[in-house]
Amino acid sequence: MKPVILYTLHALNAMVGCLCIAMLGLATHSITLNDRFEPPESLDVQGTAMGMLMWPGAGGMVDFLLFLCVLVAGERRFRSTRARQIHDHGLLFVGCFITFRPLVVLIYEFVAYNQATKYVPGGNERSTFTTETWACGAGPEAATLCHELRTARWLLVPVLVLASMLTGTVVWVWLHRKEEREKAFGHEDLTRSAEPSVEAKSTV
Repeated sequence: MKPVILYTLHALNAMVGCLCIAMLGLATHSITLNDRFEPPESLDVQGTAMGMLMWPGAGGMVDFLLFLCVLVAGERRFRSTRARQIHDHGLLFVGCFITFRPLVVLIYEFVAYNQATKYVPGGNERSTFTTETWACGAGPEAATLCHELRTARWLLVPVLVLASMLTGTVVWVWLHRKEEREKAFGHEDLTRSAEPSVEAKSTV
């Protein structure tokens, strides 16, 4: 792998990892704040969206470490083409999962936010809310919870953009190496097919 591509993958992976750490911190603190300022039991507040933010945060950190290990392992020379092929497939799998996780959560978060009702005290208390839509209308005491959940939700956008760039680079590397292997196998087949004709000429 060329040094420029390798450094690019390391940089993208590090940026995604840092954003996931920030998202995890915001989601964890939001859960703590929600325990302090719980909505009234009479309101239908769905906390699934808040809990879902933990998945790209914690999972993103695991993906960051796993991708780093696989990437570093690929810098050494492999004894066989089969080992290199297994490594390339592993790198592709982890790279795709890095994009798949925030994509799923982003779709869910924004759909849940847009479908939920924005809380207005004393006005629409029989509607369904998310923790964010309730906190953003509950008053100053829940303002921090509102801002942190909103920030964590919007952090999914740059995470997905950077993860898509990382996955795109990994796919390009995988296709390039696949083409190189096919050319190498084709060259070996031509060499083997030429050997009998050479032996036949030598016997004549």
